[in-house]
Amino acid sequence: MEVLGRFYRLPTRRMLVVSGAQQGLDLAAKVFAARIPDNILFEDPTYPGAISLFKARHFIPLDHAGPRIGELQARLADGIRLFYTMPAVHNPTGISYTAARQEAVARLAEAHGVFIIEDSYLSEFADDTRPRFVDIAPEQTIYIKSLSQTTVAGLRLGFMVVPSRLYDRFIHAKYTSDIGSNGLMQKFFDAFVRGGDYQRFLDATAARMQRRKNRLMDLLAPIGALTVAPDQQGGSLWVKSRTGLNLPHVPWAPGRQFSFNPAMENCFRISFMSLDDADFTRALDYLVDILGPMGR
Repeated sequence: MEVLGRFYRLPTRRMLVVSGAQQGLDLAAKVFAARIPDNILFEDPTYPGAISLFKARHFIPLDHAGPRIGELQARLADGIRLFYTMPAVHNPTGISYTAARQEAVARLAEAHGVFIIEDSYLSEFADDTRPRFVDIAPEQTIYIKSLSQTTVAGLRLGFMVVPSRLYDRFIHAKYTSDIGSNGLMQKFFDAFVRGGDYQRFLDATAARMQRRKNRLMDLLAPIGALTVAPDQQGGSLWVKSRTGLNLPHVPWAPGRQFSFNPAMENCFRISFMSLDDADFTRALDYLVDILGPMGR
């Protein structure tokens, strides 16, 4: 934990090592178990795993800077206890909150006694190093970080930092879930970070991510029926279509997986980092074949 604390600039005294972000979310669900579907607010759209785990009912739409503060204030005043958010490299839209919007959200959470579940999905690939919720409002923030998202899926390792007054409850929930997270993987990751290999890997991944994003944007830009916000970050693109996309064997995740809002039906998230270079090039050719007619 000492190495993780230094690398991510976080206090270790409130840190727990977990078996990935999904376990972190599961622990939060156990700690706040009573009527949690009625008491948790989600961004719209959001991560499908969180929707399923928390049986999501309450949503707030996002614009390019985050949730609108007036609307969020009204929702937080209506009995909400938790706000699940991905403020940096949001999944699926790729946006990051502006610093001003993030500060305003944190102050609202403090004023209303709402805990923020900050899912640090791919924050390593955000364009700047603005303060996180865990920095701005540490006693209102449950910070969750998956390390498999930035390395390989099989790593199954992550960590969370929780408010001091909740630490004992999270420790109890963790030990009733499992005895401990994979010790061998923790030793590997410790050496990976200490030797500088993790940072080098992140830098190389960021460069490859940008190259692939540029190629994919170049392919999608001429297709008039599609809209892609150019300032998206991370390893996927959130695409909006002006027409229905009733295509067989589509290589993307449809918008309905991320939202119950009918307006998302013609949106999709297309991921581009889980392929080697040869398969990525073939995937671009396939996209040309299935989407090309839409640009005519």
